[in-house]
Amino acid sequence: MKRFLLLGPALLAILATGHAQIPVTREVSDSDTSKKIRIQFPEGYLDYHGEAIEGDRALKEKLFGLSFQRPPQTNGGWSLWNFLDVTLRVNGVPVPVVPNYLLESAEILENESRLLIRFRWKPDDFDATLNVFLAWYPEQPGWMFVKVEAQGAGASLQQVTLNAFPGNTAGPEERERWVAAGDIVQRLSNQKLELPANTTGFVFFNKLAQQRDGCLLVSDKKNHTGGVLVSGGYGVSTEVTFDGEPTSACFALGGFLEASPEDVIRIFQMEGARNTQHILENITWEPKLDKQRNQILMQDIEQLLQDTADATAREQFETLKVSYQQNETAGTPTELLEVLSRLNELKQTLIARELAKLK
Repeated sequence: MKRFLLLGPALLAILATGHAQIPVTREVSDSDTSKKIRIQFPEGYLDYHGEAIEGDRALKEKLFGLSFQRPPQTNGGWSLWNFLDVTLRVNGVPVPVVPNYLLESAEILENESRLLIRFRWKPDDFDATLNVFLAWYPEQPGWMFVKVEAQGAGASLQQVTLNAFPGNTAGPEERERWVAAGDIVQRLSNQKLELPANTTGFVFFNKLAQQRDGCLLVSDKKNHTGGVLVSGGYGVSTEVTFDGEPTSACFALGGFLEASPEDVIRIFQMEGARNTQHILENITWEPKLDKQRNQILMQDIEQLLQDTADATAREQFETLKVSYQQNETAGTPTELLEVLSRLNELKQTLIARELAKLK
């Protein structure tokens, strides 16, 4: 015999108001002189390691890696060690930031309809800030969108370098690294290949070995590039320099797995690069907090607590509500999202209890 659950209108309404979050975790270990951070998301992770030495400008340990579009059981895809390097120009002086200055913070700004992360550096001997925003959308899982931003009087972008290992790091001697960009399809070497400054779409692939995995790069056509240099017979580097004094630039990092490079290049050059560029240029980089949705979440919990009369759950809810208000006032988005995650877990626990009563 089938059994049917008779749900009251209040519980039905609560079940209809989901509060799904993109699963993301942040692990932090830091001190005054060192930081280790890993942010894990559904398609990969971001790693940062930095350790400063007193009296020495360069960091002793430096790693800023992105595990993304990595073929299984390889170290390929975007670099696990230094996928992004940025040099600012501060009052005319070049300032290489990532290898020389300890990261100030890594924050998760959103994790509902999209994942939005911000890494921030503030060099102590320059009036400048470097922000690196990374946005990932579940409906575009194969792309990581990046915005590099210079802040401060007299601060602008001088150069952004993006590093990848198409397919894998280690490879047979016969493997060749290649780039397809616009009308150029050419083998790469350690000698830098200069591409037209207006180049916005790049396919990095291999010939003779490891041919079916590679990396894709799209640049915002508003980037005001002064030049593009590509090189690398092992790791592939794309150096983008800037004319004038732009304060921001945007890129999309992608790849392909188990596909023919010829097919990827054809589709990418016909429409793929253009479509991705359109998405990139229309991203809103300001974090959005859905306060109304969060209030509905707390109202749902209030209703469920009235039904369950669970004193322990009530105490937990009141504590989380205070923490939510404190973090909202303080403007600490990562901690705020952690509180929302715990509120959502509490709601699901209370719903499960109510459903169990009806069985």
